[in-house]
Amino acid sequence: AGWTDGITFKDSDAGEDWIFLADSSDNTLKISSDQSNYTYLNAGATSWSASSDIRLKENITTLSGVLNKLNSFRGVTFNFKTNSNTEIGVIAQEVNDVFPEMVDTESEYWGVQYSRLGVIAIQGLKELKAENDELKKRIEALENA
Repeated sequence: AGWTDGITFKDSDAGEDWIFLADSSDNTLKISSDQSNYTYLNAGATSWSASSDIRLKENITTLSGVLNKLNSFRGVTFNFKTNSNTEIGVIAQEVNDVFPEMVDTESEYWGVQYSRLGVIAIQGLKELKAENDELKKRIEALENA
C-alpha cells in the first residue's frame, strides 16, 4: 500500500494535508503530512512510535549543556481550568526558552511534545554521570596524595 491509498484530511487553510494509512505490508497505521517522516502504531501496540531511523536524518549533533537548560524549567502539578483533575507536566513557555524544538506555538495555546522529554533526560543523565566520574577521579587523587 502506498500513501495514495490512505485517507487524506485536507487543510482548509491550504496548509499541509494529513494522510492516515493502514499499511498491510508491515501491519502499521501511519500518520504523515510529508509521506517520509511519520508517526505509526504497530498492530497490537499500546503506544505510538515516531520515525527515528538514522537513514532519514542529516546534520546530527549531540545535545550539550542540557543540565543547565533543565534547570530553566519546572516539573509542576496543576489542574486545567476546565476540570479539577490533578495533572503533572511542564509549562510550555518555560520549555520554549531553552528547547523551542519541543514546543508547538502555532495555535492559540502552546503545547509541549512530551515524548521528547525522554531524550533530554537521557542526555542530562549522561552529562551528570560525566561530572560524577570526574569528581570521583578528583576525590581518588586527593585520597591517594
